[in-house]
Amino acid sequence: GIDTAADISLRGCHKAHQNNALVPLTIDVTNTLRPGENELMLRVDVGAFDVQDIDPDKYTFGLSGAPEYPRNLIRRAQFTYAWDWAPRLVTCGLWRSVELRAYQAYALEDVYLWSELRDGQAKVNVELLVDNLTDQWRDLTFRIGLAGEEIHQKELVYTVLPHSNRIHTWFVITNPRLWWPNGAGEPFLYDATVEVIEEQEIKDHRQFKFGIRTIEVEQKPISQEEGQSFVFLVNGEPIFCKGGNWVPADSIMARVSPQKYDDLIRLASEANFNMLRIWGGGIYEDEAFYDACDRYGIMIWQDFAFACAYYPDDDPAFMAKIEREAELAVSRLRNHPCLALWSGNNENQAIHQGYGGFAQRVSKKPFYGRKIYHQLLPRVCACMDRARPYWPSSPYGGVDPDSTMLGDRHSWQVSLRPEGGERVQYKRHSEDMAKFVSEYGFLAPPRRESLQKFLPKDQMRPSSEAWTFHENTFDRGVVRLALQYHFGKDPDGLDLDDWLILAQAYQSEALSYTLAHYRRRKFNCAGTIFWMYNDCWGASTGWTIVDYYLNKKPSYWAVQRIFAPIVAALKEEQYGYSAWVVNDRREEIAGQIEYGWASFDGSQMHTLESREVVIPANGSQKMGRLTVSELSDEEKRQRLYWMRFIHNGQIVSQDRAFLAPFKELEPPKAQIEWDLTQTSDEAFELRLHSDTFAWFVGIEVDPEVWIEDNYFDLLPGQERIIRLQGPKGKVEALYLHTLNDMLQ
Repeated sequence: GIDTAADISLRGCHKAHQNNALVPLTIDVTNTLRPGENELMLRVDVGAFDVQDIDPDKYTFGLSGAPEYPRNLIRRAQFTYAWDWAPRLVTCGLWRSVELRAYQAYALEDVYLWSELRDGQAKVNVELLVDNLTDQWRDLTFRIGLAGEEIHQKELVYTVLPHSNRIHTWFVITNPRLWWPNGAGEPFLYDATVEVIEEQEIKDHRQFKFGIRTIEVEQKPISQEEGQSFVFLVNGEPIFCKGGNWVPADSIMARVSPQKYDDLIRLASEANFNMLRIWGGGIYEDEAFYDACDRYGIMIWQDFAFACAYYPDDDPAFMAKIEREAELAVSRLRNHPCLALWSGNNENQAIHQGYGGFAQRVSKKPFYGRKIYHQLLPRVCACMDRARPYWPSSPYGGVDPDSTMLGDRHSWQVSLRPEGGERVQYKRHSEDMAKFVSEYGFLAPPRRESLQKFLPKDQMRPSSEAWTFHENTFDRGVVRLALQYHFGKDPDGLDLDDWLILAQAYQSEALSYTLAHYRRRKFNCAGTIFWMYNDCWGASTGWTIVDYYLNKKPSYWAVQRIFAPIVAALKEEQYGYSAWVVNDRREEIAGQIEYGWASFDGSQMHTLESREVVIPANGSQKMGRLTVSELSDEEKRQRLYWMRFIHNGQIVSQDRAFLAPFKELEPPKAQIEWDLTQTSDEAFELRLHSDTFAWFVGIEVDPEVWIEDNYFDLLPGQERIIRLQGPKGKVEALYLHTLNDMLQ
């Protein structure tokens, strides 16, 4: 927790020099401490002095917006030097705790548990590292236990030599309770304990939560057209990965509390996430983060801390530092069942191959960093972690690191690569045949309540100086373009509230459409991890669905719906539309499929098909087709196609598709009837009904109020009941609005 370089002295004696903010530093002070007062002094700087003699041009490829020198030489969170979504904030000081630890003759330095499953049994392997601080051989008892519904315990006596001792053992659990990702089952956690005992006295011990599970990535041929799969198998079952990219939750990382970690992971769980990717320009996160992911069943794709840069793998001192960093990170995190995969870096192989237009800059340079990702890190992971796979980078697909035929892919072919109107044509993602999408996204502003926290009152408008300072650098007018291209609006003629809601609707529509595309392709595509989930500061325009202040953007609910375990989704075809149902549950589900078309004004509501169906377990199935007849332009502007899946009389999921661009649609002014009923203390039900189609129904309510769903559509004649929870006065102050009203 030293940010970043420091000389450490105790009682005037120099004890260590540290120049890595990403890993802990442990110093033996046994022979330095004295009774009474002992002064510990740290002289800290940002780390630049340690690299000032290195040639700045040798390891750079000139990535605009994220200058890689000297950050690529300094082991600290890379995003602190500025990124498109983060300010430059190069800090120094202490950002994690300082502890003085004492031991009684023996130190339990490390505990590693991992599990294997076979024939309904779990073999729990145990590896202990024990330091005998005496100069004598000793016979010690080691008591290892896992407590769940039953207590499983093993004791062994082992003779430890002076200094370090590595001990291996195992025990078998019959009918274990397994840890499952969110939505696939319970993320069950055992209470693990390890005790070092001498003559009935506990000399040292460890306690932590442990989940029994196996995880691997299956890669096998699909077809000549599709290539090779990239599927996470948990406990032998294929899991479609749903989630977002995680970045540090604050630019000043010491400010992130355990409560904020828990709140963010809980919100991800409620949005039906089962995976977060920890992006390589951040940190190896706090224990509170991984503990929360263990509890909520959120798998972690863990990048090592390298991003968008060359790294000096030809420098022996740097490589030694990286090896130590990797060993410490792996040993600290490997007991967490949430940790699903180690990944070497973010985009370094891809950029070296010319990804993002960098071919001219890097083509004549060696790939500095290759030895880290293809030799050092896989060796460390293979030696120290038997519970999860290693992957060289994200994206990575071999010869073509951003391949659609194998590996994972960063699908930025829409939002970043092209210029002009193509940057907002999100339907182009329907052409993407990726096997696993680990990055892509769409920009949008947060709610007004969040903007008011960091923008001065006289700067509460797009393009103001403060707004621009907090704006994502990749915007370059893309939100303005989206308002013009999709909604036909002159951005300069909109007030702030209209600007916000239209921009947020764009992000919501884009994420809904693209996530549905990737989910329908299950398991030809086996995961979609969009960019990005959370923010590190107040951003006036950003990629996230939850902002820095934990306020949900409208896109949060869009993602929550499309990530639901069972999703109905229409796919545009040459003849019209096909109707699909995706089932992520590990058991089949019976229900009713309905689809048809309707006029916006509700005068026509036609069901083309209604039948009982059984949706296979853990699969995606095409249920039928909706042929679009010859229609006039006027008819296309006034109708939609719809589908829904019904289970036990309840609409589980529904979808709709328009026949004309948003800006050409002619929905009537929404006439929503609603009433609010209090069901218990601070619990309410909002009943909504509309005779006409209501688009993007926003229930505006204080952020303190929890709301079950928001920014959804109502089909003609549809009724919905939405639960809310919060102070009565704040709930009763709610009001409604729709996109219908803005397109009049």
